[in-house]
Amino acid sequence: MDDHIPPNTNHPAPAPRRVLTLTSYAHRRGPLVPAPSPGLAFDVRALPNPPKRIRDACVGTHNALRAAFMADSTCRQRVDDIHSAVIEALRQFDTEEDDDDDDDEAQPLVLHVGVCCEMGRHRSVACVEALARAAWPAGWDVEIVHRDLKRQRSERDKEKRSRKVERLEESD
Repeated sequence: MDDHIPPNTNHPAPAPRRVLTLTSYAHRRGPLVPAPSPGLAFDVRALPNPPKRIRDACVGTHNALRAAFMADSTCRQRVDDIHSAVIEALRQFDTEEDDDDDDDEAQPLVLHVGVCCEMGRHRSVACVEALARAAWPAGWDVEIVHRDLKRQRSERDKEKRSRKVERLEESD
């Protein structure tokens, strides 16, 4: 018995799914795996943090922190610059894929974008959330991953922080 079923030529094959994955992560926790697509890893550690009272109460997924982050013109400009770079990468990606139409498999086409800050809880998360709400070319599904958002501070970090606070109290 022949198990080979000929392809149905009555309907065109579905186009492969195109996925834009936006990932926030902590620089101190190491690089992303899988690594961002070439040229699509962005470091936002140089951007100003939202006010401490907001950071203590919220993470980058909260509206209050995102609003405080985006209220700064430097932050808005950086998000716009990242958006423009990713749009350009999507256009190049589409052009390259049009040239490689030999692949009959409908595997998803994934473009990985990484955005890091120091702890991966505030600036990078707010940036990825803002990017996810931006307009993207038709045919691209946007997925958000916050790798380090729920990670707790390590015991070593807590000890370093408490020693720093003790030193500050002693100097007063």
